[in-house]
Amino acid sequence: MATGEPDLAGKVRLEYDFYLSGKVYEREVVTAGQYFLNGSGMAPAEIVGDSADEPILGVNVHVEPSALKTFLGETFDFTSGGLAHLIRPDERLCYQRFGETTVAMQTSLHQLLHCPFTGITKKAYLESKGWELMALLLDQELRQQDVKPIPHPLKSDDIERIHQARKILLQRLDNPPSLLSLARQVGLNDCALKRGFRQVFGETTFGYLHNHRMEKARQLLIEGEVNITEAARHVGFANRSYFAAAFRKKYGVAPSEYLRQTRKSG
Repeated sequence: MATGEPDLAGKVRLEYDFYLSGKVYEREVVTAGQYFLNGSGMAPAEIVGDSADEPILGVNVHVEPSALKTFLGETFDFTSGGLAHLIRPDERLCYQRFGETTVAMQTSLHQLLHCPFTGITKKAYLESKGWELMALLLDQELRQQDVKPIPHPLKSDDIERIHQARKILLQRLDNPPSLLSLARQVGLNDCALKRGFRQVFGETTFGYLHNHRMEKARQLLIEGEVNITEAARHVGFANRSYFAAAFRKKYGVAPSEYLRQTRKSG
């Protein structure tokens, strides 16, 4: 396992990126709380950029296909195991997918970035966390295959409208529109928006909004410029107790305890 840039010839190894702050512009805007998984093969031509006023914090790991095979065991069959799409010949376009960082992934990332060891122990610890994140990503890949396909594919203009709906939600985390209002703003009916949003982003509009509100609040707490009540209000929670319950459900700890852990390990 090693970190670094993709091969200049256009061939890439397995790679994953977790974004903890800032924005990256790839095929779409990738923000904090999301990850990008790239299989081996031929990389498509892409323009990647970022915002100068929003520093990026993330974890980027490259993995040799042979190392993944060793990790899973030499007898593991990628085809029957449902992971053949991750390792493709150099002349074939590589597999790519964006996803939402799960609570388990967030925990592992936090531990990786706040490694308590030094020397050879640190090296072993960081490598183990790298493989732990890979295991969690593989679990998500296998879960994706269990999702039943939607019988009616979306039209390209409907996909654009759904992406516009997503932008509106992200811009209005503190005061989001109702589903009906959001659908009207982008020119869809509410049923089409609900169905299409789940198809494009893998979750409901409410679920997507909730996850990003919680992630934004978590980032505000880490930055330390606001207290818990202010962070809650910033993302639209008028009731601190409700916010604390939602935070605990998503991250496994109360916001006050999360702050203590972060400051202690920082």
